[in-house]
Formats: sequence, C-alpha cells, structure tokens
Amino acid sequence: MLFNPDLWPASWILSLIARGQLHSFYVSREWKKLRKTVLKKQKRRCWDCMHKSPARITYGPNVHHLNPVRERPDLALSETDEAGRINLVCLCDSCHWERHHRRKVFISEERW
Repeated sequence: MLFNPDLWPASWILSLIARGQLHSFYVSREWKKLRKTVLKKQKRRCWDCMHKSPARITYGPNVHHLNPVRERPDLALSETDEAGRINLVCLCDSCHWERHHRRKVFISEERW
C-alpha cells in the first residue's frame, strides 16, 4: 500500500527532508515519546543480537526504523506497518552502526 504524502506524519517528514532538517524529527516530542515506549516494551534488548546464531542478549539505547523514514515517512511514528509487521526495534550501538554502514554488496546475475 502506498502512503498518502498529504497526511500527517508523512507530510511533516517530507517537509523536513525537503528543507534538510530531518534531525528535527529525531528531537521531536512525538519521536522521543514513542522511542521511550519502544525501549520499555522491548526491554532495551538488541533485536539483531537476539536473532543471531547463537543468540545473545545485549542492551542498547537505539530505536531503529526497519522501514526507513525517508522511504516510508508515513510509518515514522508507527511501531508496525500496515500488515502488522514490526517497524521499530531496539539495537545496541554495534548493530545499529552495522545496519547503517555495512557495505552493500552487489551480486551480479552473470556467472563467469
């Protein structure tokens, strides 16, 4: 389902992106409140560490959007997407860095 860019919060997020002020979202009252709720619900346990093999429990201060805010601004303040899948997860610093900075490896369809 496509989002409606004219509805809030998508319209607000898109206007922030257009002005180069997306940081304003991350310091907003709305995001801080939701972030606190997610950290409490997930007990600050790192989502990625719990889903590794072997699983381990680490704790982190980060709440990460599985649907990136720039791609789905309508979900910026939603814990789940329209299909009920989780959108916000807690991550430790290491896993959060990995999610944002790991190299994207292009695998060619062509085989030599």
